[in-house]
Amino acid sequence: MDYNLQFDEAVLVECEDVSLDDGKLLAVKGNLILTNQNVIWAAKTMFGRIKEIQKYLISSVKVYDNKAQVKIEEKIGEPTRLTIHFQYQSIKFIVNEKVKEREFANSLNKIVVGTNTDIIPKHAIPGVAFIGETLKGTVIAFKNAIGIQKNTSQSCNTCGASISGIKGQIIKCPYCNSENKL
Repeated sequence: MDYNLQFDEAVLVECEDVSLDDGKLLAVKGNLILTNQNVIWAAKTMFGRIKEIQKYLISSVKVYDNKAQVKIEEKIGEPTRLTIHFQYQSIKFIVNEKVKEREFANSLNKIVVGTNTDIIPKHAIPGVAFIGETLKGTVIAFKNAIGIQKNTSQSCNTCGASISGIKGQIIKCPYCNSENKL
């Protein structure tokens, strides 16, 4: 398809049959394209022809904690939404192919921040990280309650600040953010 690309612009990821979630009852369908320069939304007619193209510069994607602000939001009973936070607006899309959705989010992050770190795991069940952290905290609290694990404190290896926690646990220093094993 012709997306009116610049001569030095290349398509990296293309998601078809995507809906723009603009809050209206009838969602606009089209293609969501990631290039090395833009996020492109190509709205289609009901007959599959492109009727409108909107381009958003990659450089306008918000970054926090060295991660592009692109998220996959999942709510029970609703389709998942790919949300991209730009400097002046946030746009939500409903991507029907979950693998493409993750590929799009991770590729966008790689372009924006310049690292090969995936921000959306490729083979994780949504919410597993949250459940794992919750269970980890519960197990630690249980072990503390029955006296299996002992609290300890030491100095941060990087800045010398006092840190404390459970022996053997990795603690992030609240002052310099370095990780220390107790």
